[in-house]
Amino acid sequence: MSNVPILDVHPGTGKGKAASDYQRALDPDVAHRDGYRGVIVKFSQGDGTYDPYNLDGYWRRMARVFEYMGGYHFLDHTMNGRPQAQRFVKRMRLATGREDGRGIAIVIDFEGYSGPGFDLSPTNEDLHDFVKELREHVGRHPIGVYSNHSFWTGGTPSGRIADYDIDYVYDSRYPYANTLRNPIRSMREALDWYGKQPKWGG
Repeated sequence: MSNVPILDVHPGTGKGKAASDYQRALDPDVAHRDGYRGVIVKFSQGDGTYDPYNLDGYWRRMARVFEYMGGYHFLDHTMNGRPQAQRFVKRMRLATGREDGRGIAIVIDFEGYSGPGFDLSPTNEDLHDFVKELREHVGRHPIGVYSNHSFWTGGTPSGRIADYDIDYVYDSRYPYANTLRNPIRSMREALDWYGKQPKWGG
């Protein structure tokens, strides 16, 4: 999916007025007309408290329109990595009908997750254990990680990509401010920015 405009979407939890819940109303036909050719849909998070609801219905609605589909798990520290991976696989099966990842992009969101009075940011061990369990289901299917430079290299540095048996990492920096006014131009600017950055993570 290199250089293909992709949307990263959260179908919503149905638990209030979180900003992500508004992504539930995404009209895939409008997005496709605007030039987007795929979506990476949030399948699961941590212990399941904030998993999207009606995931299979949302997935079918997106897959009817987009050529490229993917699913991601928001890794946190509510439980260790292995049961989180098992939950992701269960949710992947719900959405796609399979648990081997065939035909979709698989991505792990590995970022800081904290706020007033709590810090549930995932650890390197969480990531390692998640991937190890996931490999038992998807084999050598490519696994990507969505992170950012400061989280990967700060605190306890995550080190080399190869140490986690993942295939690629991409930076979650958002170098565009006019996304709503001109989403296609903004996405192209973002892709150009990513292409010019020094590689990190090994």
